[in-house]
Amino acid sequence: MWTNDQLRAIEGHGGDLIVSAAAGSGKTAVLVERVIRRLTSRERPVDIDRFLLVTFTKAAAAEMRAKLSAAISARLEEDPLDARLRRQLLLVHHAKITTVDAFCKSLVREQAAVLGISPEFRIIDERETEILKREVLEDTLEALYEQAQPDFTALTGQLLSGQDDRRLANVILETFQKIQAHPDPEKWLRRAEGGGSAGSPAETQCGAVILDEAGEAVEYALAFLRLAVREMEGVEELETAYLPAFLDDIRQAETLLGRIGAADWDGAVEAVRAVSFTRLKGVRGFPDKDLLEGLKGMRQEWKDCAGRVSGKLLNVTAGEAAVDRALTAAALRGLADAVRAFTERFSAEKRRRNLADFNDLEHFAVRLLLEDGEPTELARALSARYEEIMVDEYQDTNAVQDAIFSALGRGNLFMVGDVKQSIYGFRLANPYLFLQKYQDAADEPVGEEPRRVVLSRNFRSRRQVLDSTNYLMKAVMRERVGDLEYTEQEMLYLGAEYPAPDDPRYKTEVLLLDTAWQDEDAPGNAEAEAAMAAARIGRLLKEKLPVTDRARGVVRPVQPSDIVILMRSPKKRAAAYRAALAAYGLAVQTEESEGLLQTAEVGVMVSLLAVIDNPRQDIDLIGVMRSPLFGFTEQELAEIRLCDKNVPFYDALCLAAEENLHAKAFLGRLAQLRDFACDQPVYRLLWQVYDETGALALYGALPNGAQRQKNLLSFFERARTYESQGFRGLFGFNRLLRGMLEAGEDFEAIKADADGGAVRLMSIHKSKGLEFPVVVLADCAKNFNEQELADPILVHSELGFGAKVRDLERGVQYPSLERQAIAARNRREAVSEELRILYVALTRAKEKLILTAASGQLDARLQKYGRLAALGRLPDYAMGAVRAPLAWLLAPLLRHPAAACLRERAQAVVPVDVDAPESFLVEILCLQQAVEEPGMTPAVEEAAAGPVVGFAPELRYPAAFLAEIPAKLTATGVKRTFKAEEAAEDTPPPKREAKLRRPFFEKRPLTPAECGTAHHLFLQFATYERLSDREGVVREIERLRGLKILSEEQADAVDPEKILGFFQSRLYREGFAAGAVRREFKFSVLVPAASYYKIAESVPDEEVLLQGVIDCLIETPEGFVVVDFKTDRVTKASVRARAEGYRGQLDAYRCAVEAVFEKPVVRQVLFFLEIGAEIEVE
Repeated sequence: MWTNDQLRAIEGHGGDLIVSAAAGSGKTAVLVERVIRRLTSRERPVDIDRFLLVTFTKAAAAEMRAKLSAAISARLEEDPLDARLRRQLLLVHHAKITTVDAFCKSLVREQAAVLGISPEFRIIDERETEILKREVLEDTLEALYEQAQPDFTALTGQLLSGQDDRRLANVILETFQKIQAHPDPEKWLRRAEGGGSAGSPAETQCGAVILDEAGEAVEYALAFLRLAVREMEGVEELETAYLPAFLDDIRQAETLLGRIGAADWDGAVEAVRAVSFTRLKGVRGFPDKDLLEGLKGMRQEWKDCAGRVSGKLLNVTAGEAAVDRALTAAALRGLADAVRAFTERFSAEKRRRNLADFNDLEHFAVRLLLEDGEPTELARALSARYEEIMVDEYQDTNAVQDAIFSALGRGNLFMVGDVKQSIYGFRLANPYLFLQKYQDAADEPVGEEPRRVVLSRNFRSRRQVLDSTNYLMKAVMRERVGDLEYTEQEMLYLGAEYPAPDDPRYKTEVLLLDTAWQDEDAPGNAEAEAAMAAARIGRLLKEKLPVTDRARGVVRPVQPSDIVILMRSPKKRAAAYRAALAAYGLAVQTEESEGLLQTAEVGVMVSLLAVIDNPRQDIDLIGVMRSPLFGFTEQELAEIRLCDKNVPFYDALCLAAEENLHAKAFLGRLAQLRDFACDQPVYRLLWQVYDETGALALYGALPNGAQRQKNLLSFFERARTYESQGFRGLFGFNRLLRGMLEAGEDFEAIKADADGGAVRLMSIHKSKGLEFPVVVLADCAKNFNEQELADPILVHSELGFGAKVRDLERGVQYPSLERQAIAARNRREAVSEELRILYVALTRAKEKLILTAASGQLDARLQKYGRLAALGRLPDYAMGAVRAPLAWLLAPLLRHPAAACLRERAQAVVPVDVDAPESFLVEILCLQQAVEEPGMTPAVEEAAAGPVVGFAPELRYPAAFLAEIPAKLTATGVKRTFKAEEAAEDTPPPKREAKLRRPFFEKRPLTPAECGTAHHLFLQFATYERLSDREGVVREIERLRGLKILSEEQADAVDPEKILGFFQSRLYREGFAAGAVRREFKFSVLVPAASYYKIAESVPDEEVLLQGVIDCLIETPEGFVVVDFKTDRVTKASVRARAEGYRGQLDAYRCAVEAVFEKPVVRQVLFFLEIGAEIEVE
C-alpha cells in the first residue's frame, strides 16, 4: 500500500524530518498514518494530545482532525476492546490541531500578563485593520509634518508630487506591511536605513546582485554570438561580410565578462561603456535569406543584452554610486523614522481599543518564545509538552512563523512542504526558508542530523498529464528560475491507475490562437480565446470523453462540473467566458466574483444608507430613486430637476413633492427611515429597509435572483457584524463603506449554491489543493503584473531599501544602484513564483489537460524562442526574462515531435527531441478554425441536466431558454457567439456594456483595426471615377481629408497602392461595369432563429432580426453580385483558407439580399486589399 519513500516519511525518527511532497503524492495520508502509528506503537505509544499539528487554514485543520478521527475509528473496528484507542478517540477532539494564528492567539491569551496586555483583546480582520491603519496614518502624517524633521522633509521631497500625499502614505503602509514578516522589524529598519558600504559596490549585497545579473546576461549573449560564428563557418560570403563584426562582438563580450567575474566594478563599467557595434557589410544576392535574418537576430540578442547591462545594471562607477547613496540617505532615514512613528501610534491605538491583528499575535509569540535569538524558559516548557511538532505547507511560512517553530522544536519537527507549490508571495510567504532546510538535510543523515524524504509518486493524474508537466518543467525550472532544479528526484512519477492508459484522447492539448491576421471586426484576444475554449469544451462534452468517477467506482461521460477553467486572474475575463460558454448552453460557476459592494443590489443599499444619513447627496439620491425599489423614470427625474436647476437635487425633490405624488410618497418613506435610524442599530435599519421596500422579493424576481438575495442577506450580516464588534451608528458604518470603496476594498460576495451542472472558472491560487478531471489552463499569453517594480521605493527582505535618486541641482531623477539591484532581485523572485504557479495549475488535472493562449505576436515569439531552442539547454537568462507563461510553453515545445507547426512558424532549425513523451497535441488556429457553431448539443443537454436549486418562480415559461438569444444579430456576428464583440455595421451587439476607452493625450499610430476602418471609409465615400491612377487616389484622399470625412490620421493611413490595386483589378473593370452598384447597402430582415442558434430548433416560428451593411451590391440581369472588402493581413498562400472563414457572413448577405429583392445572388466575392486578390466564395 505504501511506497518506500512514504514509509520513510511515516517511520522516520531521530532528528527533524523534512518531507518534500510533490503534487498528488498523498502527503495528508502519510501524515495521518505517521500519527496513527505513533499512537499505536507497542514500544513507545504517544497520546494524540502530545502532538502539535499546525496547518495554515481552519478548513485544513478541521479536515486533519476528521481524518485522524476516522483513522482511529477504523482501527477500533478491528479491535473494539482496545482501551487505548478508545481514549485516543476521546482525546482527538482536544488535540492541538490548529492554525498558526489560533496557536499564537491561545499562547498570547495565556501569557497576556507577561506581555502587559489584557487577555480579553479582540482580533480584528484584515479589512478592519486597513481602515484603522488609514486613520492612524493620517494622525501620524500630521504630526510628522508639524515636526518637520530634515529627514522627513527629504522623504517628502522624494515622494510628493504637489497634488497630495497619497503616494507617501502608500509607501509608509507598504513598507510597514512588508517588514511584518521579519521577526524583529525594528532590527530590519536599522539595517536598511544604514545603506550600503562606502567601498566598491562589488563588496555589497546589492553590487553582487548586479554583477550576477550582468554576468548572466553577457553569457547568454555570448552563446548566441558563438552559435552564429559556427553557422557562418565555411560560407565564404558571410565570413567576409559578417564574421569580423561577430568576432569583435565576442572579444568585447569576453572582456566584459572577465571583469565581471573578477568583481572589478569600475573596470566592468568602463568595458560596457566602451562597447561598440561594427556595421555589418552587405551580402547581395545571398540565397538563404532566413540564415541572414537568423544571424542578425542572434546579434540583436547581444545588442539588447549590452544595452540592458549598460543602461540598467553597470551604469554607475563606484564613485557615482557613493554620491547617489548620499543623495538618498536622508530620505531613507526619513522613511524608517516615519514607519517607526506609525508603528508606535498604531500599536498604541490598538492597545487603547483592546485590539490585536494577526501580525500582532505572531510577533507577541516571538517575544514570548525567543530572547536574543535563543528559546526562552517558556519555549522550553511548551516544547516539553509535545512529542512531535508537525507543520503542513511549510513552504508558505514566513520568517516570523519559522522563528516560532524553531523556538519550539528540539529535533522533533516534522515539516511537510513543496517549494514547487509555493505561490503565496503576496502574503509574504518565504519559500527559501523551507528550501534551505531541504538543501541542508541529508537523504541518509548521521545521528540526529535533519533528514529529508522526497515523495514524488503522484496518485492523482494520468500518465499524459504527468509526462506533459515533467517535460515542460524539466526544460524551464531550475535554481535561477523557480528556485529549484527540476531533477529526476523532483519529477512526478505515475502512481494512479486509470482505464485505457494509452488512449490518445487524454493527450495534453496546446491550442494557440493566432490573432495577428484577424479582420478589423474580430473580437479582442480575451473574447476570442474564450470562444475557442468554449468550443473545445463543447466538443469534449459532445464526444463524451470518459472520466473515472472514483467516488462511485465507475467510468462515465464527462460532465460540465468535471471541467475547470483556470486563469492567473479571471476577474476581468469572467464575463467573456460566461458569454462564450452560454452560447453552448453551458452555465459557469465562478469562484472569482465582483465584491459585494460592487453588485447592483448592494450598491443601491449603500446609496440608500448614505441618503438616510444625509439626503443632500445628489448621485446617491438619484441612484436610489432610479432603482427598482422606488422606480422613478428618467422623465420623472428630469421634471424634478427642472423645478429648480440651481439647488441640490433633494431641494428640487421637496419642491416637486408639492404636486408630484410619487415624489411625496418617496420623501415620506425617507423621513420614516431617517427617524427609525436615530435610535436603532444599522442592521435593524437595513432589515427595516428590506421589509418596507420588499427588496428581497424585488431583486429575487430579477435574473440571477437567488444570487442577488444572497448578496443582500450577506450585506445584512456584515452590518450585524459591524455592530457586534463594538462600533455603533449609521454614520460610522457609512464611513467604513466609504473608506473601503476609496481604498479599493470590498466584502467578498457569497456565491449561490451551484447545481453541479456548471463549468467552473477560478484562479490558480483558489485551485491550490484541489483536483479536477479536466483542466483548461487559459490566458497563458497574459503578461505578468510588474506594477510593484514601479513603486517609488522598493523593499527587499535582504537588500533593504531601493530609492530613486532625485538630484534637484540637475533637475533629474533616476534609479540608484540599490534600486536596480532590488528591482532585479524582486523580478527574479516574482518570475520564479509565476513558474511555480504554472506548475500548480498543470498538476490540478486528473485526466485531461488543455492549454490555451491567444496572441497577435505568435510568429515573433516563435522566432525568438526558436533561436533559444537551437542553443540546446534553454538559457537561464532567457527563461528568467520572460513576460508571460506562454514562453515557458513555446520554448520547450519547439523541440517536441508533435510541434511541427511551431517549428514551421519559427523559421529556425530546431533539433527535435526524439526521446520526448508522446503526450502533446499542438495546434495553431485562427478564430474560424477554433470555434464551432454554438448551440446546445444533446451531450451537453444530458450533462448539464440536474436538479433546480434556489428560488423556483411560480410561473415557468416553456421557452425560457430564448432569453439567451438576442432579438438582433449582425451578419458579421454569424459563426461567432452572439455575445461576442461585434464591430462596425452600425448595429450594437446585444446586452453589451459600454466600455470607455482611456483618452490619449499624445499622438499614437493607428491600430491595424483602425487602419482597416480608414480604408473602408475611403471606399464608402470616394468618387470611383477619379481613381484610375495613383495621382487620382491621392487627390481623392486629400478631398476626403478636407471634407473631414477622414481624419488626419485616417487619411495618412490609407495606402494608395492598395486602393489602386482594387481599381485596376478585373473585378472592378468588369464586375462594376456589369450593372448598377449600391454602396454600403444596409439591410434588416427577419430570419428563423434556428438558422443561427440550435437551441431554438424546437421553436421553429421564433425569428431574429438580421442586420448588416454590404460594402458593394451589384445588380446584373442574372442577379446580384455581393462584394465585401477585407483588410486582413494575409498572404497568397493563406488567403483561400481565410476567405473560407467568411462564408457564414456572405451567406447571411445572400439570404438578406434574396429576401429583400426576391432575386438570386449569383456571385459572392471577397477582395483582400492587402494583396490585391479577389476570392469568390461559392
